[in-house]
Amino acid sequence: MVVSGVRFAFEPYAAKGVKTRALVDLVIDGCLRIRGAKVLEPEPGVLTFVFPARRTGKGWVDVVSCMNWRDKQEIEKIVLAAYQKERAST
Repeated sequence: MVVSGVRFAFEPYAAKGVKTRALVDLVIDGCLRIRGAKVLEPEPGVLTFVFPARRTGKGWVDVVSCMNWRDKQEIEKIVLAAYQKERAST
């Protein structure tokens, strides 16, 4: 699996103490595009990546998810590194 593209839209806002730092679009293996993922800051100085989710009457439901934790961690590492690099250059 190769993350072949990552784009950010920096639209910071806060909801219930969790700050959204960026909206993320990414391309995996040059064939799967995921839109609407987010870089969040749940507590000061801590960044995390989440896949798109939507709200239902029973809470939040993932729109996209990884089938195993290792791949999710790999994607998160790549996205957060790209986020830090992008923020450093702006």
